[in-house]
Amino acid sequence: MRRATSHCRPGRRCITGKIKSGTLLIAQGAHLPAGLQYESKPFVDGWTVVRNLDPHALDQIVRREGWTLFYIAGVVEMIGLGSDQRKASDKALKSIIKSLNGRKFNCLEVTDVSAKRFLGVPYVKVGVHWRHIQEGLVLFAERDPSQANRLSQNPNAETRAKENDVTEQWRQSKI
Repeated sequence: MRRATSHCRPGRRCITGKIKSGTLLIAQGAHLPAGLQYESKPFVDGWTVVRNLDPHALDQIVRREGWTLFYIAGVVEMIGLGSDQRKASDKALKSIIKSLNGRKFNCLEVTDVSAKRFLGVPYVKVGVHWRHIQEGLVLFAERDPSQANRLSQNPNAETRAKENDVTEQWRQSKI
């Protein structure tokens, strides 16, 4: 796992404020390990900014609890226009959150925040990677947290049950 050591990439202006490279956001109400304690500040529509953990520290805590912090490949980038860099970066990040479109990720990591100009118009580009915190090693394996114990005890039970249902339907259609 890559640990964010610097908040600015070489050759780019650093933006100071609450959103910077290494910032984590977690969805409110997400099913999280009991031992994960963090300070947060509300950001937008059900998302909070984590104030006291960086990505590496979050990963260590999640692993210690026996859970997994997934890193979803592929950067998602948005642009926020405006001369106020803080507001522009917030706009870009809010657009990224809106683009989630029903995907079930419960965490994101800001990997790039850079201020630029195009034809004299200032803008901020924000890049993120979606993250997801869950029990188990298979992404989205459990659809319902209440089924977690049943599936972890016998991971093939659900598959066998579906196969039995299909087999029974086939037998019924032959009668």
